[in-house]
Amino acid sequence: EIPKRDWSSDVCSSDLAFATMFVNLAVRSLRWQYLLEPLGRIRFSAAFGATAVGFAASAVLPARAGEFIRPYFLARRERVSATGAFATIILERLLDVVTVVSLVASFVFLYGHDLRSARPSALRAIEWGAGAAAAVAGTAFLLLFVLAGHPGRLSGALRRLEDMLPSALAGLLARILEKFAAGLG
Repeated sequence: EIPKRDWSSDVCSSDLAFATMFVNLAVRSLRWQYLLEPLGRIRFSAAFGATAVGFAASAVLPARAGEFIRPYFLARRERVSATGAFATIILERLLDVVTVVSLVASFVFLYGHDLRSARPSALRAIEWGAGAAAAVAGTAFLLLFVLAGHPGRLSGALRRLEDMLPSALAGLLARILEKFAAGLG
């Protein structure tokens, strides 16, 4: 005899998973909308749509390609520079790294004593990994801060670039970097 299955618990868990995914996308869209504010007023529906498309693309394409698709999708729906929107994506990822490093630091602070006595090599690996991630994130934040706050330095670097590259390519790179710096603003 085949045992009967209770489908009601499966339906409830799938409903909860869908609701959680929807809330996750909504919160990410609000955060991105806030980061995009200096570039112009972005409708929530446009930010949500671009975020949903980007995360769906990342689920099926390699190397998180949706992160590159998301700003271009938004630029097609709103009057915003795709390059500037991409700068906010980089800032978002850095904020995610800072959040994860903070969570790891909290874990080590709260449970480090227990882990140190049970598995000292594991704790050392966690501390080194978190320290390296914090160093990379700090360096990237500093670089982005300088890039956004001192456009004169960017102009100087672009002038040196023009000496090394053909003028058409240097002009294209200059326009892209200027839009990127505007997105960091």
